[in-house]
Amino acid sequence: MSVNQIIEQVLVSMLDFENTDFKLSKKSQILELIERDELLVMERQWPAKRLNMVEFIKLMIPIVHHKQSELLYLVMGLIELYKDVVAISQQNELSLQDVTSYVCQVDTSENTMVPQRLISDPKKFNLNKTRIREIDVESAKIIGSNDNEIFHIVPNSLQNDSIRHHNGIVHTGVYCNKQIITLDSLDSKINIYHVDGSLKQMVKISQHEDKETIILSFAWSDRQQRIGLTLKSHSICMYEGDFKKYRIFSTVLASQEYQTNIWFLENQNQWITTDSTFRLYFWDLLNESASLIFQNKCIQGNIIECVEVVHMKMIATASLDKQVALWDIQNGEIKITLSLKDNGGIHSLVYSYYYQVFITCGYSTYINVYDINPKYHDVTQIGKMTGHTSMLTSILMVGKLPVLVSGDDSGSLRLWDIRTFSCLQSLNFGKKTQITKILDMSDINMLCFLGSRVNILKLDIRHNEEIENYAVKVEFDQQRDELIVATKKQIIFLDIYTGKIKTILNGLLSESEDDITQFRPLNYFNKFILADSKGNAKIYHHNGEYISSLKGHSDINVLKLDILNKLVITACQDSILIQKMTGEILREITHFEASQLELSVHHSLILLSQGSKLFYIDYEFVKCLGVLEFDAEITNIIIIANYPLLAVSTIQGKVIFVKFNIKEHIQVESEIFDLYDVGSNNYITEETEQEFVTKMLFNLKELELLLATSESNVIRISLNLDNLETTEPIHERINYNPLRKAREQLSLGETQKIVIPQNFTSIKNLHMFKVSKKQIISISFLELDNRYILISTSDGQISIFDLIGSLIALYNINHPLPIKWNIQYSKQGELRKRIIYGFKVIDILRKQSKSEKEAEQYSLVESLAVTGKIQLKSPKQYKATVMRDEFSPRDLKFTKIRHLYQAEIQGPTLKQLEAQRRLLEVQNMFREDSKDPKLDFMLKQKERERQKAIDRASNLNFLDPEFRDKSLLNTKFFQNNQYLTNLNQRLENTERQDYSQHTNKEVNNNKQNLSLPITNRHHKSITKKKSVSDFYQYAVEKNLFNNDQNTIDTFASQSSLRPIQISTNRQIKSIGSSLISSDLTWHGQHRQQQKDLSTVLHNLNQKLRLSKNAQINEPILKDISKSDITFEEQIDEFTKRHKLK
Repeated sequence: MSVNQIIEQVLVSMLDFENTDFKLSKKSQILELIERDELLVMERQWPAKRLNMVEFIKLMIPIVHHKQSELLYLVMGLIELYKDVVAISQQNELSLQDVTSYVCQVDTSENTMVPQRLISDPKKFNLNKTRIREIDVESAKIIGSNDNEIFHIVPNSLQNDSIRHHNGIVHTGVYCNKQIITLDSLDSKINIYHVDGSLKQMVKISQHEDKETIILSFAWSDRQQRIGLTLKSHSICMYEGDFKKYRIFSTVLASQEYQTNIWFLENQNQWITTDSTFRLYFWDLLNESASLIFQNKCIQGNIIECVEVVHMKMIATASLDKQVALWDIQNGEIKITLSLKDNGGIHSLVYSYYYQVFITCGYSTYINVYDINPKYHDVTQIGKMTGHTSMLTSILMVGKLPVLVSGDDSGSLRLWDIRTFSCLQSLNFGKKTQITKILDMSDINMLCFLGSRVNILKLDIRHNEEIENYAVKVEFDQQRDELIVATKKQIIFLDIYTGKIKTILNGLLSESEDDITQFRPLNYFNKFILADSKGNAKIYHHNGEYISSLKGHSDINVLKLDILNKLVITACQDSILIQKMTGEILREITHFEASQLELSVHHSLILLSQGSKLFYIDYEFVKCLGVLEFDAEITNIIIIANYPLLAVSTIQGKVIFVKFNIKEHIQVESEIFDLYDVGSNNYITEETEQEFVTKMLFNLKELELLLATSESNVIRISLNLDNLETTEPIHERINYNPLRKAREQLSLGETQKIVIPQNFTSIKNLHMFKVSKKQIISISFLELDNRYILISTSDGQISIFDLIGSLIALYNINHPLPIKWNIQYSKQGELRKRIIYGFKVIDILRKQSKSEKEAEQYSLVESLAVTGKIQLKSPKQYKATVMRDEFSPRDLKFTKIRHLYQAEIQGPTLKQLEAQRRLLEVQNMFREDSKDPKLDFMLKQKERERQKAIDRASNLNFLDPEFRDKSLLNTKFFQNNQYLTNLNQRLENTERQDYSQHTNKEVNNNKQNLSLPITNRHHKSITKKKSVSDFYQYAVEKNLFNNDQNTIDTFASQSSLRPIQISTNRQIKSIGSSLISSDLTWHGQHRQQQKDLSTVLHNLNQKLRLSKNAQINEPILKDISKSDITFEEQIDEFTKRHKLK
């Protein structure tokens, strides 16, 4: 077997994710195997000296437990471990202390008892009530805290109401729509307050005139914008948010017990109640019935609290049998139970969606915090908050903030940091102050607690202002397979395979007003340096742990690293500093403001730009070696690897390549080597300004230069360096001292002016593509299986392009998921290097073996056992979840556009639900009538008896011009009524005056005929039940519509002026959104008209109640479907009684 075949075989094994032997090639797996016993063995066997890599691996192989087939993978993992420890200790060889300190290091991300997580807001549109989102279950950790998330209660800010409450206690309340709604104990009304505590309105619930209706509980629905109340009269009342429209329906059909509590599940869009039978009822408002009923034998006490566990698609209930139960909403089963018998029972339950913990308090003085694993449903008590001296009465989580507010029966309020369980503030309002409920008013910097009064407190909250956030720098950590995104406020770690956020480092800056301006990784990404807008520079560990500070100065605009000598170079508005990682300053250039800085340790040069001038600075002595002056301001500088060549871009759109020669480290000679003109692309900005280069990046392998322009274009150009040779590294000379100390103020010598010859030909670009409409902030190469271009822009987007400009991935730092992510990364190239390195180390160990027996322990026979034909597997395919899979643009901008989509979010109003309900009743009645086999025979008899009465009513209707105009469209009606056809012909051939006289005469004759005593049963029904149009005309004459055009149109559109059609053929047509028969029988249509008239009567009742003589809730007009009294008699009776005009 050849060497290449062996490497390919090992590579196949490493790409096989089912291969357990491969795990040891990861340093994290090795660290898990190093425990206390292994550390003791290591301590005994470690020699009294530092070890190099081969010696370290030789020592560790017998200590780490492994199989012989895992030897190669173990060596590869130990190599990575050695490199990590060396990078952290900053030593070329390792001591025992270095290794033990690394193994025993503490991850600061676990210091907080309740880790904060990046939880996205639930969807507001197109709710999915069953699917569990992966971004909620496997959410990213946020390490570090932000002081802006903590608030305090302003002392001496207490305000309260001044009214006397029923039974002296406020039972419960909610804060909604900038107002406070409360319910007193066993009261029949709810009180509505302004946010300053003044009473705004009282709403009384009364079903009967002679007695009050007790309200047991109520809840507010932010989605539906209505309040639901449970009444002691075995009914539920729904009130619209404006308290003008309400609906009461009975619950007797679902339960013989009255409903004691009510809640609304926002993400399930569902009203839920409970009663003394320990059941949960889910209510359908359209049908006014219970759609689901949950009951479980595990619950043996009244349910007193119900909260929605959004990310697990469950609901959690607390009951008086001292337990919390989590119900599966789909099937009504209890998945998890949590007993609190040993923790003081429970009367309050809070679930924090943004911290995914349950918080409970009972008849004790402490608060319990529980964590529930969303995958395995494990329940763990992770903390307890103690400090109250009296029994707790209420708890509240404040919005998205990590603050819990608790109150006890001695009048004390406490604020807690839920992440650390520490008390932030404690206030006592006196033993006479009762606390029954705490309300969140943090959106207006207030807090409310209820008791014997409504009490309001002011909060000191610093709300974060929306600022323009973008990525300052983006780096790829090949070891951890993650992109590190440094934004202006935090550090984000992205999984390179899926684009999913793994971790967020927060609160790294001293003050919230500061911005991150510079970011540089150190020691194989185990550390990093941050510089902020105030000139501070600090070193942090990969997990966000603070290590040390560097010497700061004013705003740092450039930060460079000398990795070889472990030095940091910073430039600001007044100086340039060269210092150690410990903060010790070695060299300083004073009183010099540099806009650009470039470092080359190979040439021992620092390049500084100021306006149109470029300064050569000796890196060792910080002496000025020469000055170049260009014809325009310099925008960027780059040194081309180890070549004596630099590229300078100017604001005129030119990139000038300058060849330099350092003479005896005293002076530098320069000459133009080549030129690239951005203007050669014939691109001019909209403001007719010249496009110029802002960023430059050199690819040594392909000898290509990448340019980012002011118009967010990316240009690739190829450099011809065949006639240019690399120079010898200056830092390797004998007397070179990079740690030399010096302090200089630049003295300007002769300035060499760079003049571009007119016959100079510009380099042609290889490719050019547009990135964004916003400014490019950073640009770098991303080395995966292929080379990509990694770009961040000022709109917060991070883009990954291939070399020809095709977009591969797109991520916005303000979004929880990538917009696009099509990256495939198998790591085959990196794995091959690691395999070869592992072989070399094992080969060295075998050669150093003193006996064959010792050499056998480094045998690779088992590791390289060939089984079958070698076949390189394709890389594992990762499916990235992107924004369009979980969100819509409306979800992201919900708070700003809610008013535009309020009708869609809220759903049907109570009035619309009532109209739908009546339409369903008509449909159901028609279906029932259609099923009756005797119905047709009965109807035919009744139709023959009533035919003359119908014709007569139609004739009266026909005298109405508006009705006649509509009737003309109905040809079928005229074909069946010859009398009306002749009458219409006569009316059309007569003058309007004659027509009026004729009409009055006809009407008078009809009235005379109707006034005659009629004994016939058939004619008696004519007198008793008048047509719809009669009532319409009468109502208009009496001005009962109050000239309300909407009411008139509503009445006219609901079959009020339609002729009655008699037909046995049923044809289906659309009425509203439903299908019912168009040619109804007289019986069916008459019942439909009764329902239509009920709607009109309801509208008239509301109009007439506006009269000062009308009594509240008095039925003014009786429903025709329930009485045989004519409309005229009803209205006349009402008019006389209330003396209405």
